[in-house]
Amino acid sequence: ETFYHMRTYHCEPDAVTYTAMISACGRADEIERADNMLTEMKHSDVQPTHATYNAAIWAMARSFRPGAAERAHELFDEMAAYGKAADARTYNAALLACSHTGDVDRAKDYMRRMVRDGVAPNLFSYTT
Repeated sequence: ETFYHMRTYHCEPDAVTYTAMISACGRADEIERADNMLTEMKHSDVQPTHATYNAAIWAMARSFRPGAAERAHELFDEMAAYGKAADARTYNAALLACSHTGDVDRAKDYMRRMVRDGVAPNLFSYTT
């Protein structure tokens, strides 16, 4: 609610504000709202940052809602298309999405890409 009141006072949300909202929505498993925030952000000409994409991917990856894992993968690809390099946190979110759907082949592909991109897998990467 406070987020929408900002505009009433001519205070436009920036990337940090949107990222915080996307992250909060993800923690509350309000993935549609998180996705809508990302869309609104882009339509407001606020560029999503690396942190924004990580928040959105994690929001989808941690959810068990139908379609959430696939949306996490789409956002992973979108992030790369916008020239933002994935880090361990990004890859781990993608791996978590794979674990929720039992997509072993895709998980193996992410692990290969992770190593290829010079991102060191961590304990979470191996145990997800």
